[in-house]
Amino acid sequence: MPIFVGAMFPLVITQGVVGFDLIEDENMVSLINQHLEMVLYTRPGEIISDINFGVGIEDYLFANALEPRVRALGNTITQQVSEYIGYLTYFKVRVDTSKIDDNALGIEIKYAVDNLDVNEVVNFIILP
Repeated sequence: MPIFVGAMFPLVITQGVVGFDLIEDENMVSLINQHLEMVLYTRPGEIISDINFGVGIEDYLFANALEPRVRALGNTITQQVSEYIGYLTYFKVRVDTSKIDDNALGIEIKYAVDNLDVNEVVNFIILP
């Protein structure tokens, strides 16, 4: 029996419910990456229905690498992914602030979704 996936955020996986479209495996990684991108780039307060949603990653670009909020960025991303992308069965966040003085950030997220047999690494380079 095919697995049906709702493309709405968050991801909903079922064994075939009317109203859900089948998403091919090769599109699944793209969909999950899009969900991660939404969490990273949305500023807190931007979504009126949930003012806590989002990291607001672009707000970190012009910060000093030693600022407490920059040093806690990995924890902030981890908390947001845990809360809003709960279908990931495993994920690990790595933040590279070595280029923050040049106004660039690197984010690497390794993730897995066991029941979909997805195991990926996605890199985000944040530039002004």
